[in-house]
Amino acid sequence: MTGLYFGYGSNLNHGDWERWRRNHGFDANLLEPLFAAWLPDRELAFTIQSGARNGGVLDVRPRVGQLAPGVAFRIHGSGWEALDSKEGASGFYHQIETTCLNFNGEAFAVTTYEVNPEKREDFAAPHAGYVDVVREGIGSTVWRRRSACSIRRPAASQPSPSLMRFLFTAH
Repeated sequence: MTGLYFGYGSNLNHGDWERWRRNHGFDANLLEPLFAAWLPDRELAFTIQSGARNGGVLDVRPRVGQLAPGVAFRIHGSGWEALDSKEGASGFYHQIETTCLNFNGEAFAVTTYEVNPEKREDFAAPHAGYVDVVREGIGSTVWRRRSACSIRRPAASQPSPSLMRFLFTAH
């Protein structure tokens, strides 16, 4: 696994992460946000049901030409253990090694989580509360200054709009 973690979805919401971390006995300050980033040839999609979230949760499924937005984090202490536990590693999600891009188009090796392909659904409708957690997370991180990302009401038959046109424009 690389030294950097690419977080997306509810893991961008510091309050949600802290509640989960405390409830599961993990130390504070395990994730240090570094910069807004994108995974090339991936898209955010609701592809798996979560009992804890009462509906669909996000995945970074492959899609050529798309960019999945998130944040690059430095991991401290038992951070990988905590993330593996939170993501249900080996059951629902698994780690992948990939590359993310920052606002300047620089590439960084990262580890992130994707839904295990055999568990992936075409569409798993999310609970409104989960969508709110994701929206709040995006608004509370380094996204605040320069994000072209938004979380819209998902539709099963509509692919995500391409974010490629926003990535390398002057801000």
